[in-house]
Amino acid sequence: MECTTILVKHVGRNEQRQFAKIPTPAGSLAVLNRVDRMLGKDYPGLTAVLEGSTHAIVGTGPLRLLPPLRWEARRICTGPSPFTVLYGAVKGGYRVFARVGHRLYALRTKPIPIWVGLQGTLVYGVWSSVPHELIVQSTSGQIVEKMEIGNLIEDTPCLQ
Repeated sequence: MECTTILVKHVGRNEQRQFAKIPTPAGSLAVLNRVDRMLGKDYPGLTAVLEGSTHAIVGTGPLRLLPPLRWEARRICTGPSPFTVLYGAVKGGYRVFARVGHRLYALRTKPIPIWVGLQGTLVYGVWSSVPHELIVQSTSGQIVEKMEIGNLIEDTPCLQ
C-alpha cells in the first residue's frame, strides 16, 4: 500500500506569483497562480491568501466546477465583522451572479494574465453573509448554470 505513487502533487511552488488583490474587511485577499500535477498532467489553478492582521490560506487546490465557472468560497470569522469571500475563473462570454438574501450581485471581474495558465477572467465577491445561489449567464442574459451553494459554504469550517 505504501509503494503507490502520489496521484496529486503541487508543482511550481517557487513560481507562484500574485496577480490580483481583493479588498476585504480583514485586509486583502491575494490571488496567486498554482499548478497541480495529477497522473502526470499539469492543471493550473488558484491559491488565495488572506493578508492583513491575519495571514492565512483561504483556498488552495482544485476549484469546484460549475461549467464554465471554476470557483471556491470561504467564510472568514476573524475580527469583529465576519464575511464570506467567493472567487473563481470563468471562461469568456459569461457573467456570474451570487444571490445573497433577496438580492442578486454581479461578481467583480479582473482579467487573468496569460502567464497564470488559466483561460478566462477572475471573478470575485465579498459579503457580510453567505451567498445562497450562484448563477452563470451568457452575455445574452440566458441562465447557463445555477447552483445552490449556501449549505456547501456553511458546512465548510470557518477560517478563524
